Amino acid sequence: MIHRKALGRGISALIPGGDEPAVATRPEDAVEKIPVGRVLANPMQPRTDFDDARLEELASSIKQQGIIQPIVVRRRGSEFELIAGERRLQAARLAGIAEIPAIIRDIPDEQLLEFALIENIQRENLHAIDEARAYQRLIEQLGLTQQAVADRVGKDRATVANFLRLLQLPAEVQGMVAGGWLSAGHARALLALGGADEIIAAAHQVAKEGLTVRAIEEIVRERKPRHKGRKTRRRQAPELARLEEELARRFMTRARVQGTPAKGAIQLEYYSQEELERLMEELGVTLG
Repeated sequence: MIHRKALGRGISALIPGGDEPAVATRPEDAVEKIPVGRVLANPMQPRTDFDDARLEELASSIKQQGIIQPIVVRRRGSEFELIAGERRLQAARLAGIAEIPAIIRDIPDEQLLEFALIENIQRENLHAIDEARAYQRLIEQLGLTQQAVADRVGKDRATVANFLRLLQLPAEVQGMVAGGWLSAGHARALLALGGADEIIAAAHQVAKEGLTVRAIEEIVRERKPRHKGRKTRRRQAPELARLEEELARRFMTRARVQGTPAKGAIQLEYYSQEELERLMEELGVTLG
């Protein structure tokens, strides 16, 4: 059974970097010492990069205090395959530790990615693109819906959907998000531009000038084709104007609220079939 933050802050206070496990220990779990050299990497590990400085810090702590929290592995022939504890394992190797405490579990292949993903999400160690790719792998490899993924990782479905939207970005812009040049919020706002060349150009402008998400939304409004024949500015109640802004921010597209506070209509724009499907998903609407 998986518990979020199962061990609280006790372990993270002793180990720099807070390497808490996704797999909670059980009364029947026995901790064994196994050779570090016989532990294979988790092939489903969603993280693509690790902070070298923090690994060195953890390795230094291990040299002084030992490894307090065991890793979790499964048997793979005469060797072991890692389930949870990637940072502890890497730091143990850096520290020159020959053996590492481990809990051996019988975990099927279909749960390996899930455990690795949840371990990283619980510690908030994944950057947005790695997290989005991990959600996509859960959907494709396990046949899960967005709601099922959200339930597994303890987040709401809209959050999972917003991460998945980042995979619609051009590869260059995904790299800028992964490298910390753009936030996930900046990147999602850029998606409304539609074309890859426009998104890339705007992404570099955002990174260079340090623009806010609100500034990006203004860029999107300026670059979207304007409707002909609208020569007069709409007069709108202040509360409806605020609602319009909040809807645009929430759904990452142009929103229009027409009418009065007592009666009116809400319009959300989309510029491709993918955007329509994304809006339908976020609104919980299905056809057929």
